Amino acid sequence: MLNIGIIGAGRAGRLLALALHRAGWPVTGIFSRTQESAGRLAGAMGAQTVDAIAGLPALCDLILIAVPDDAIASVSSALAQFGKLAGRIIVHTSGAHDSGALVAVAQAGARTGSLHPAFAISDEAYALAHVHEATFAVESDDASVRAVLFGLVHAMGATSVEIPPGMKAQYHAATVIASNYLVTLYAASAGLLAELGIDRKAAAGLLEPLMRAALGNIAAQGVPAALTGPIARGDAGTVARHIAALADRADTILEMYQVMGRATLPLAQARGLDAALIDALRTTLKG
Repeated sequence: MLNIGIIGAGRAGRLLALALHRAGWPVTGIFSRTQESAGRLAGAMGAQTVDAIAGLPALCDLILIAVPDDAIASVSSALAQFGKLAGRIIVHTSGAHDSGALVAVAQAGARTGSLHPAFAISDEAYALAHVHEATFAVESDDASVRAVLFGLVHAMGATSVEIPPGMKAQYHAATVIASNYLVTLYAASAGLLAELGIDRKAAAGLLEPLMRAALGNIAAQGVPAALTGPIARGDAGTVARHIAALADRADTILEMYQVMGRATLPLAQARGLDAALIDALRTTLKG
């Protein structure tokens, strides 16, 4: 079992450190920009803190870099100052970047990869309790690194998927659409309801069951069978009334409605909606 080092004591770094420690993997070294946060995390698992990034390879066989994307290259350069890194595995947790972001440590002999938790980490206690429900994206051009990362994910009780080299940005765009933009869609809907005098609590009571039901239908029936609503029915008249109601707004909600509607047409077609109704909907959604 490899000794693990963590760089970054933010949400992702803390979740991985705590989850791996709980799974029995030895987390032996911690570095963070602030000694206080590094000390708190290290104290939770009996790990050692280091004052400089380059001091971490002496304590660890596998280093997880959990820092903002723009800092990965500089962290890689700092680690490379340790000297020869042959035999060590160095991995970052970015969703958008692949292992090519670790060129400095690769040139120093390290084997590299990336491990991204496709998980919304907003509450640490909740995330740690539910990390087994997460899926982790594994990427590396080194089969031995992939095997180690699959082992880490398995130890946490979670699921893993492999991302082909060079395709991390497409993978990350998919996760952003599904997770981050779901919040955007909720905010847009709640804003429209607020204009009707429906307060936040009532809007939540209206929207959250709808969204949970849609996700439940996807889980139970799959896509496109889970699709409901006017586009699924081919009801161009209702879509036209929606567009009229959203016209002349200063925000982007009408544009959002139309773009999402056009993106929904292939799903309606896959459900067997008549081609003439698809054409009518497409014309209506052009505005």
